Amino acid sequence: MKITIELDIEEIVRQEIRQYVRDNLEIKDVESAHVNEVQRKKEVNPNPPIQSSQYEQGYEFLPISGRRRTKTEISMHEKERELRRRLTPEEKGTITGEMEYSDSKELVAKELAVRKAKLTEIEKEVTRDIVEKHKAESTQSSPIFTEEEEPATTEEVDEIPKTAPLDNLNSLFN
Repeated sequence: MKITIELDIEEIVRQEIRQYVRDNLEIKDVESAHVNEVQRKKEVNPNPPIQSSQYEQGYEFLPISGRRRTKTEISMHEKERELRRRLTPEEKGTITGEMEYSDSKELVAKELAVRKAKLTEIEKEVTRDIVEKHKAESTQSSPIFTEEEEPATTEEVDEIPKTAPLDNLNSLFN
């Protein structure tokens, strides 16, 4: 298997030279076409951004402008700052595992809350339906009696048999 990569090395070198000339040469007198090479000092920002501070130079999980970090990256950066060094792979794995565990606990709690809310809503609907049915039945099936006309009870209720207290659960299965 042969892989061929064609690179225009001359063009790359030309671009680098142009960039070097733009950055490092100053033309002072255009009429005489006299060019002096001056090493420009890089401008120093009086208020450097967080990622360029000396304290955080060697950290792996720095805040990057224009990019959002995950909760895991934020917690890893906090741990790096606490230890004042980069994290080992074991420490990274531990933090990642802790974050996944806490995320799963949050997810389970959210699911339980949603289920509970749905069950409560269903329960309210069912009780509302039962109450409506009961009201409808009570208004339809029970005739209104005046004081003079009371319905006669035709059935007499027998005495309710008394039961002995349940002392042992095993007695149910004998």
